[in-house]
Amino acid sequence: MGFVFRNSVGEVILAGAKRCVATKENNTIIEALALRFGVQCSMKRGLKGLILEADSCNLILALKGELEADTTSMMIVGDIWEMARIINCPSFNFVGRSANRVAHSLAHYGNRVGFENLWISEIPACCNGFVLDDLGREPI
Repeated sequence: MGFVFRNSVGEVILAGAKRCVATKENNTIIEALALRFGVQCSMKRGLKGLILEADSCNLILALKGELEADTTSMMIVGDIWEMARIINCPSFNFVGRSANRVAHSLAHYGNRVGFENLWISEIPACCNGFVLDDLGREPI
């Protein structure tokens, strides 16, 4: 699983990846686990006021209280919601998969290397091309 937090101009401020052991779970659970991982890492580093985004519409609807998911998903959603409240996250937004390629490339990276990785203000070279792609910009 992978996550990326960016500043207002799209620069990476924190990113992470680790192996997802819940491979038989549904996508909403996997997306929720990745988002919880990201929020936990941001809390440890003192980041606040983040806008949380995911490409799982069901997860975002559950976080907004507009959809009731299965029990396992709702437990993870509850964790995310409580941590987001503590670090003053103002909103949860849906973004299409085409705007979330960095997180997906980090998820693949995490599954390949098998252990937790965190990056501050950078990401692994294999994901660099997706940073501008996610923002709809051409590489320089």
